[in-house]
Amino acid sequence: MITSVWISIAALLMSVWAIYTSRKALQIEQTREKDRVAEGKRAKLVAGIQKIPRAKGGDTWKLVVANNGQGIAKAIEIILEDTLITDHDRVMAERQPEAIGPDGSVTYPLAVHLGWAPPFHVSIKWTDESGQPGFWEGEVS
Repeated sequence: MITSVWISIAALLMSVWAIYTSRKALQIEQTREKDRVAEGKRAKLVAGIQKIPRAKGGDTWKLVVANNGQGIAKAIEIILEDTLITDHDRVMAERQPEAIGPDGSVTYPLAVHLGWAPPFHVSIKWTDESGQPGFWEGEVS
């Protein structure tokens, strides 16, 4: 009789443990799925410089902002050397981009000369469908 009680208690404890671990596994899987869906909505903006040789000599320089993520970047703010790109006197930009889609990019011609040449410090802020604000900054050359 006592043995059957201990077996019943052990079986009960194992059942409780199985329920606990299965719920924990389900929570982990739900979190992974939520993160995967959010990642699909994230934009990943980066900046770079493109140097294009001219046929008549010299080079044309462009600032390129590209979206390497899967989401659409919106409310984009590009800052070059601590100045909004639209206010910078060496950049031909009338306005910030409204949106940059996945694998999309925007380019801005730069007036590079001996007194003002790369590397440049660029920072980019944006929003996307993930709900998390995006930010990138770095030196581009």
